[in-house]
Amino acid sequence: LEKPDALMEKARSMEISASPRSFGGGLVSNGEKSSGAMFRGIQPHLEREGFQLHEKMAEGEFLSDPAQRKVVLGKHLAKSLHASPGDEIVAVVQAADGSMGNELFTVSGTLSSVGEELDRSAFILHSDDFDELFVADGRVHEIAFNGHGRFTPEEIRDAMSETAGKDEVKAWHELLP
Repeated sequence: LEKPDALMEKARSMEISASPRSFGGGLVSNGEKSSGAMFRGIQPHLEREGFQLHEKMAEGEFLSDPAQRKVVLGKHLAKSLHASPGDEIVAVVQAADGSMGNELFTVSGTLSSVGEELDRSAFILHSDDFDELFVADGRVHEIAFNGHGRFTPEEIRDAMSETAGKDEVKAWHELLP
């Protein structure tokens, strides 16, 4: 996103929950098992404030602040890796600068079923760990907003569009019709 800080400030001024997220693909392994994964860098305290993913834990705990090289795995990804809370997972990615990023993470928890995409590939980590692994320099790919019923999705979309510049803003039903 071009102006993530401006969008976050706009959300704060309207008392709308906002959570910046970063994404990247890579390979993860646990012992002899490996799989492709979608890495999702989040700020745990902002996710807790605005969204309920932290309530969807099947095992273990959701992420906390500060970054501790811990991850939460999607249900099916954890199963295919034979991974449980406490296990160490090796992650290998191509970083934004072209280098290879690799790191060892500890599984903090696994999600219960929350949707096919997250179940199959979610490797959720603290945004600081994401930045280090991907040499991402604070890049944000998405900001999720939640008006907690005070605003319609369209009102939030329209308010954020004024600040977004060239970035696209959509209501959830436009993203997932």
